[in-house]
Amino acid sequence: MRRLILTGLLLLLPVMLAAQPADPDPEPHRWLTHSAIAAMMALQGADVATTMYCRGARQCEEANPLLRPVQDRPAVFGAVKLAVASAVGFAIIRLHYTKPKTALAMAAAFIVISAVVVTHNVRAMREIR
Repeated sequence: MRRLILTGLLLLLPVMLAAQPADPDPEPHRWLTHSAIAAMMALQGADVATTMYCRGARQCEEANPLLRPVQDRPAVFGAVKLAVASAVGFAIIRLHYTKPKTALAMAAAFIVISAVVVTHNVRAMREIR
């Protein structure tokens, strides 16, 4: 019986050792930046959806002059919006390693701007009905 317990403990030893972190997390608040980027991407998706709905009803125009040429091509419009949002998200992640507070402020600013745009689009959609 003693051998069985010893063998079991020896088999569990690597699992128990692997469960312990090697060193403390160097970025304890990175979840906040990642959550901000997730919110930012979700708002960009909402912006695309509301803009395309409004454009489909022919009741509004895209305000962004860079996206206005592709406003009537939903796939291209969505791809460009996703590319821009992904580039901003990537820049925020890269900046987070050296200046986490600046990265978080940049993400927060992008979230506020996106929320204002989506709110504007939703109000425009209400006028369509």
